[in-house]
Amino acid sequence: MFVQEGGRLAIIDCGMVGRLSPSMKDKLIDILWAVMSEDMEALARSFYALAIPTAGKVDYAAFEADVVEIAERYLGGVPLSELQIGELFGELVAGATRHRVRMPTDFTMMFKAILTTEGLARSIAPDVDPLEQARPFISQMIQDRYSSERIKQTLLADFHLLSRAAHSLPQRLPALLEDVHEGRLAVGLAPASLTALDKAAERRMNQGVRAALTITCIACGTYALGLGLPATSPIGIPWISTLFYAAAAYGVIGLRWRS
Repeated sequence: MFVQEGGRLAIIDCGMVGRLSPSMKDKLIDILWAVMSEDMEALARSFYALAIPTAGKVDYAAFEADVVEIAERYLGGVPLSELQIGELFGELVAGATRHRVRMPTDFTMMFKAILTTEGLARSIAPDVDPLEQARPFISQMIQDRYSSERIKQTLLADFHLLSRAAHSLPQRLPALLEDVHEGRLAVGLAPASLTALDKAAERRMNQGVRAALTITCIACGTYALGLGLPATSPIGIPWISTLFYAAAAYGVIGLRWRS
């Protein structure tokens, strides 16, 4: 790196390069925000969201306890300006392997880059707090995540996935019925399980109705965006779209809570 006039840094060799998808960037923001807030449990949850299980079921309680223990050693009573964030991430990655999970390759490369950059920054400007310098950018990225445009894009993507699933159902149903007719699909019922099956069928029917209503609310809210109505709601879109999206969000929460 070269230091140019005015204090600008010029990178002349990027070395190995990795890229983060939008969803992975969101998870990284959650991790950094948890560190800046010194929220150990949130750090454990955010870090686990990145984890890729390598074998069997992961004991999350033990994983969280390990992350909290590591984080307390680095965050407990230490000013953020003195925090060795690269070393913290390195220990978290190493600790994850003890719980049979690993980090994505791009994140491992990024943590190494943070460690290198942190050392370089402290050697050039030891009195600068890197996390405090990063705070405005992280805060802005969190605000962008919940902007009306980002919410609209997310809802449209979800609507597209649900539409594709609904479109493929008529194509798969005849093959399933043929398997039943030809005897290639066998179903066994025990009398004691009939009540449970009835309840499960009723639950699935309710979920289907809720999913259909949720898709309808998303479609109506998106359609209302193109009507040219004034953007008077707090999130910068028409009130009618806001109400439809709020109803759709309630439906999604209900589906996930009951799944």
